[in-house]
Amino acid sequence: MKEAARERSTGMISSMYAEADSLLAQIELTIASGRTEQDAKAYADNDRTNVNMKSNMVTELLGRGVRYYEPIRTYSYGRLSYDAAVRKVLIGTDGLGGTEGAKGVNPVVDATLQDLRTMQTVMTTTRDRLAGALGFGKTEPTQENP
Repeated sequence: MKEAARERSTGMISSMYAEADSLLAQIELTIASGRTEQDAKAYADNDRTNVNMKSNMVTELLGRGVRYYEPIRTYSYGRLSYDAAVRKVLIGTDGLGGTEGAKGVNPVVDATLQDLRTMQTVMTTTRDRLAGALGFGKTEPTQENP
C-alpha cells in the first residue's frame, strides 16, 4: 500500500517537474522576444529622431520633418503638364499621436518583462526543488559537458 502511494506521489512530482520545466522554457523564450521588442524600439526611436530633427536652413523655415515632392498631373486646354506639391514626413512622438504615448506599447512590454523575470526566479526555484525531490542532482560541468 505504501509502495503504491509512493509511486503515485513520484508520478505526480514528475508531472509537476515537467510542467515547471516547460513553463520555465516558455518564460525564457518570451523574455527573449521582449528583449527583441525593446531593441526594435531603440532603433525606431533613433530613426524617428533622425527624421523629425533634420535641421538646416530650409527646414528651419518650413518646420521639422523630411520634405518630399508629390507630382501632380494636370490636363488643361489639351495639354498635359506637371506640378508638384510639397509634403512632409513627421513621425509622431509623445502627445502627437505616436505609439509611445502614455498608453503606448513600450511601457507595457517593460512591465511585463519585469513580471516575467520575477516569475522566472520563482519557477527556477520550484523546478529545482521538484528535481531535488526526485533525486536529480545538479551536474558539475565537465570537459565533455560544459
